[in-house]
Amino acid sequence: MRAAQAALPGKADRAPAEGGRAGEERLPQPAERIGGTALGRAARNAVGPVVVAGDGDERAVEACEDPLRARDEQFLHAGLPRRLAVAEEDGEGRPLAVDRGDEGQHTRLVLRPERHPPEGGEGEALPARRQDEQQGEAEAGDPGAHPAILAAAGPGGKRRQVAPGAPPGYPPAVPADAPPLRTADFDFALPEDLIAQAPARPRDAARMLVVRQDGIADAGVRDLPGLLRPGDVMVVNDTKVIPARLHARRGAARVEVMLNRAEGGGLWHALIRNARRLRDGDTIVVEGAEDCTARVVGAPEGGAALLDFGPDQGLLAAALEKAGEIPLPPYIARPAGPTAEDAADYQPIFAERPGAVAAPTASLHFTEALLGAISARGVARATVTLHVGAGTFLPLRSDDPRAHNLHAEWGEVTEEAAATINAARAAGGRIVAIGTTALRLLESAAGEDGTVRPFRGLTDLFLLPGHRFRTADLLMTNFHLPKSTLFMLVCAFSGTERMKAAYAHAVAQRYRFYSYGDASLLERAA
Repeated sequence: MRAAQAALPGKADRAPAEGGRAGEERLPQPAERIGGTALGRAARNAVGPVVVAGDGDERAVEACEDPLRARDEQFLHAGLPRRLAVAEEDGEGRPLAVDRGDEGQHTRLVLRPERHPPEGGEGEALPARRQDEQQGEAEAGDPGAHPAILAAAGPGGKRRQVAPGAPPGYPPAVPADAPPLRTADFDFALPEDLIAQAPARPRDAARMLVVRQDGIADAGVRDLPGLLRPGDVMVVNDTKVIPARLHARRGAARVEVMLNRAEGGGLWHALIRNARRLRDGDTIVVEGAEDCTARVVGAPEGGAALLDFGPDQGLLAAALEKAGEIPLPPYIARPAGPTAEDAADYQPIFAERPGAVAAPTASLHFTEALLGAISARGVARATVTLHVGAGTFLPLRSDDPRAHNLHAEWGEVTEEAAATINAARAAGGRIVAIGTTALRLLESAAGEDGTVRPFRGLTDLFLLPGHRFRTADLLMTNFHLPKSTLFMLVCAFSGTERMKAAYAHAVAQRYRFYSYGDASLLERAA
């Protein structure tokens, strides 16, 4: 391995958008980095669903009403034909108007809330959870496992207890007197050409940046066995990505459905593009699998709805297999949709229990040869399950990340896994979390003394700087988005300034970012 030190480069400067009237001969300042577009900011900061009015008409902007669109808009770049820039903001930095430039024409668009903010907080992308679910125990039914697709796909336990008075998703382990956090503090410049569009071949040929407390070093994934010690235990997530994206219709109206979480009894929580076209009681038909239908239960809110596919889970399983698409992240460009290669590439070697709508990407680097070398090193393995939800793609829309609602995901730590982890710790071994999903689940299941207990249920634990980690000593993970919840997690684990320097080095050395990109191995901050 080659040791390396790097200084954090300055953030990309952006000229603030100027005010003006409709018809001015001025194009807005283009976004200079990922997540910097006006509509992206509107998606993160607006209060409730937003309507854009301009040129005497109203255009529905689905940035807040539609979380899938909000996710996609986060990745707009200046090269697209339509450019947007914030023209006016309120006192809290929320866009009130944007300027749009289309092929030399300039229009002022006024943003206004379409209706009152949903209960549970400003700009929430999904329906607010009831107070009894947040503060008490939310019972969930057995999802009715299907052997082909839906086995172990849903919740069946209790929600994490939230500290009284804390926003949903705020980790109780963060001290009340912790210093303030700003989302902007987790920004960094990222060249678009570093976003990996395909994985390394073979998978374990990817590079790996090792981040220790005493410095950083360039290595490869195949160096992992030598970086582990006999007696360590590697914790892996065995969730399996389902083809969760479906195209459906209600009469002539078409909608796009992203299944998010099984709620039991044929019910699924889903994110829906064009959700405004649906009403309570509507029936949608899955295109390409017309015998599979779902009834909308309750009025869709915030681009999300509860769908009842009926008690016969075999129909949905067959529809997913026949017409479902692997839900690739929006930064992996596939204009014609995911390929058959993606269906294999986006599935980890550990995948056993269907239910995720996004891959635990650190696991994508493993091969049978690598696992054999790790086992020969004397490293044990514990398997847990966390079904990654679609909320992992959603951007933060608050200046204070502690106000962000992290969507709940279903997970399980079995008695066997907990015993393996605790025995390794007691014998002096280290706990190595493979991926942020495994780490979140371990922290959700741990007691104050770090003992991991059996766990089965929902967790919305949001790991931010100030959190006292009780379980993992090392974390293997990919490189994450600027200002994302996952970049905040790695900053919490290894230290914010250390991770900013590590990411600056990764950019300078042209490491590949995101799901199909390279890996990092992080040591927990002292």
